[in-house]
Amino acid sequence: MNLSKKISKLRKELKLSAEDFGKNLGVTGRMVARWENNTSKPTTENINKIKEVYGVDLMEPTVKKEIVKEEKTTNKVDVKLEKNDAKGLKTLSKIVSVFATIIKVLLIISIPFMIIGMIIVPVIINNTEIGDNYLKYQTPSGEVITIEGEDFSLSGKYTIRYKDEITTGEIKYDILGEVVKNIKDMDKTKVIVFAETTIVLGMATIILEIVFFTYLAKLFKNISRKTPFTEDNCLLLKKMTQILIIDIIITILMQFIENLFVNVEISNKLGFSSIIVMMVIASLSYIFKYGYNLQKNVNSDIY
Repeated sequence: MNLSKKISKLRKELKLSAEDFGKNLGVTGRMVARWENNTSKPTTENINKIKEVYGVDLMEPTVKKEIVKEEKTTNKVDVKLEKNDAKGLKTLSKIVSVFATIIKVLLIISIPFMIIGMIIVPVIINNTEIGDNYLKYQTPSGEVITIEGEDFSLSGKYTIRYKDEITTGEIKYDILGEVVKNIKDMDKTKVIVFAETTIVLGMATIILEIVFFTYLAKLFKNISRKTPFTEDNCLLLKKMTQILIIDIIITILMQFIENLFVNVEISNKLGFSSIIVMMVIASLSYIFKYGYNLQKNVNSDIY
C-alpha cells in the first residue's frame, strides 16, 4: 500500500474530514486532499507529526496477514463388532458364499439339459398320439410305448406296454395326466409352441438365478472382509433387487402363457414371498448406502 492510500485509510478509520485531519497536523485540508490524491507527498516532518498525533508510522512496511484455515482433523476410530460376533458373522458369510456358489454351478449344469429338451420336445410331440384313456409314443426305431389309464387323465391305475413287457401301477396324481388332459384336443403345433416358450422362459429364469447367486456369493465374500459398507456391495444389492423384479415379471408371463394355452400350472405360483424377498434386499441396499456414507463422513470403518 502506497503512502497516499495509507493516509486516506487512516483518516477514514478516524472518521475525520480532511480539514480536521490536517488541522491537527498544522496543514490545510486541501493539502491533505493532495496527499491522498498523490499529487503531493508529505514531508518527513509531516510523517513524524502523523506518528506523533495519531500514533501511526506511515513508513512502517505493511505486514500481510495470512489467513490460515484451520483444518478439521478427525481421529480415525474403526467401529467393530465384538470378537465373537465378528467371528460368527464372518463364518456365516463364508458359508453363504460357498452355498451360493454351489447352487450357481448346479444351475449352470441344468442349462444343457434344457437345450436338449428344446430339441427333443417337438420330436416327442409329433410322435405322440393321445386318446380318451391312453397315450402312445412311437420311438425313432419304430417301437411303440403305450400308457393306458382308467380315464382320460391317466390317473388311478395305469398300464405301460412296451414290446412284450407290461408294467402296472397306481397313482393318485400325475402331472403327465394333467398335461394330457389339457392338450388332448390341442393342435400339435400349438402344443410345441407352448412347450418351447415355457422352456425358453424357464431357461431365462435359470440364467437370472445364476447371475443372482453369483452376486450373492460375491456380496457375502465381501462382507467377511474389513467392512461390509462398500460402494461395491451397495451396487451388488441393487443389481440383485433388479434381478428379482425381472424374475417376478417372467413368472407372471409364464402363468399368463399357461392360462392362454392350457389350464395346468407347471411353473411355481407367484407368492408374496418373492415380493417380500425383493423388498428386503432393496431395503438392505439403502441401509448399506447409509452405512457407506456414514463411515465416509466420520473417516472410519464400521463393522
